[in-house]
Amino acid sequence: MLKRCFILFLFRDIFEAKFFHIAYVRSLCGEINIDLFEITCYLEILGFLKKHANNPTSLRSGMRMGPYEYKEDKMKKIFIFDLDDTLYWNVHDYCYPMLEFEKFILDILGHKAPHISVMRKLEGEIDRGRVKEFGYSIDRFPGSLVETYRTICSRIDIPFDKRIAKKIWQIGMKAFDSDIYKRKGLIKDAEEVLNFLKEQGDKLILLTKGDQYVQKLKINALNLKRWFPDIFIVPSKTEALFRKIKFECSLLENYWFWQAKGWKEIEIYGVGNSFQSDIKPALEASLSCIYIPCETWEFKEEPEKALKEAGKNKLFIFQEIIEIKERYKEL
Repeated sequence: MLKRCFILFLFRDIFEAKFFHIAYVRSLCGEINIDLFEITCYLEILGFLKKHANNPTSLRSGMRMGPYEYKEDKMKKIFIFDLDDTLYWNVHDYCYPMLEFEKFILDILGHKAPHISVMRKLEGEIDRGRVKEFGYSIDRFPGSLVETYRTICSRIDIPFDKRIAKKIWQIGMKAFDSDIYKRKGLIKDAEEVLNFLKEQGDKLILLTKGDQYVQKLKINALNLKRWFPDIFIVPSKTEALFRKIKFECSLLENYWFWQAKGWKEIEIYGVGNSFQSDIKPALEASLSCIYIPCETWEFKEEPEKALKEAGKNKLFIFQEIIEIKERYKEL
């Protein structure tokens, strides 16, 4: 009974052409489970579309969706972009502090210092272990350098110096410098592609995984709000997350108007460089995907089997971001 009353209340307001925004939908949800809401709404929307498919005028007369007025030529596609190593080269931001750390250890330990290759391997092992514990928080990388120094001290039997550890931490924090972000800017051709998609009337969403503080630094330094009105910083990307975004897009972006006009279902593309993080969960959520391979760090994947399972109709593999513009008509 509660479910039915909720759905009728929601669609009554749609029929009456009230201002409709996702925040309004959420306020109606109350304590109703989001999975229940999603399933029931999809069923009702399907029935709604069938009823009005031959009379699109009745759908749109006077109706407002979110902050938008309905336009017949409005959005054709939705692109959910990753940030790091998709729009901005990120991995080398860690290389320079790593090199400075190695030089610092050589300077302070002299002949007792391990070979650079040993230090590099040791730091990699420690950092991988800390990813499991700290995720991609801002503290992980500088902390990994400090733990590398601590391990070296233990191996060569010298005392761990907190003052040196503080200096090493400061070296590690240089990986997160807004001036560097500004100086480097976006990946070659990224700005051209984003401008092109915006000109097509497509919706752009930024979905980036990482530390809130660090990602906000990048977003502000790169002025990404020029293209992305919707920006999400998350600890991980999952199938459930992509399904939730897909569902909210269907509410906010005139999904039923497109269906009623007899046009094909609105396409939503996940765009990213990491198969495991960006592409696999989006495919599992039944999104189309654009995979631009750049498997960073030592966390490389073997996606060949998954690529075959995905099907060619759902997955595009590009070598450069400019191919999104060049092959747009294929999407």
